[in-house]
Amino acid sequence: MRCVSTGGRSSADSHARAERLLAAGRNVYLAGFMGTGKTATARALARILGVPWADLDERIERAEGRSVAAIFAERGERAFRNAEHRALRAAVADGGRVVALGGGAVCYERNRALLRGTGPVVLLTAPPEVILKRVGRTADRPLLAGPDAPSKVRALLRRRERDYRRYRLRVDTVDLTPAAAASAALHAIEAAGRRAEAARARDMAARRGGTCR
Repeated sequence: MRCVSTGGRSSADSHARAERLLAAGRNVYLAGFMGTGKTATARALARILGVPWADLDERIERAEGRSVAAIFAERGERAFRNAEHRALRAAVADGGRVVALGGGAVCYERNRALLRGTGPVVLLTAPPEVILKRVGRTADRPLLAGPDAPSKVRALLRRRERDYRRYRLRVDTVDLTPAAAASAALHAIEAAGRRAEAARARDMAARRGGTCR
């Protein structure tokens, strides 16, 4: 599912399903490549729903006592991914909040296993040229360090695309403010829930029909 705007739809109905999930101790996760707006959208979404929110990279930095860039530089990506997994495990245990995942978090099966059944994952997207404008030349993006950042962004997106394709709930954030992206994420969650309910109803009807025959 790809949402690009919220139009004039009422937001009340779209809030209800997410609120029930959060009240039941599940999370709402925002995934996607760097520069797609995960942190800003998570903050806006948490404000709409009146729940806490967490940025996984910020949790890692607090737990490790150093920046993500420093972890990469001093310990390497493997150490960062281990710290990321620990932070995600803690976020899953906390429950009841909006969680902005790191750009590569869903590319590892052990993280995907933690996410399964613990809340909807909405993938935020943007094309490479928009990502580059948003990210710019910044030292806190260790995977883009060195020359030719545009080529690195495109190569990394290609490598991650197979894992990103696992997630059908998508919001294209190119023309959206964080608040609009948050609203679009809520609509995506609601629509997915309705489709799942309809599928279960069809399955139950088919089973009843089979028994009668």
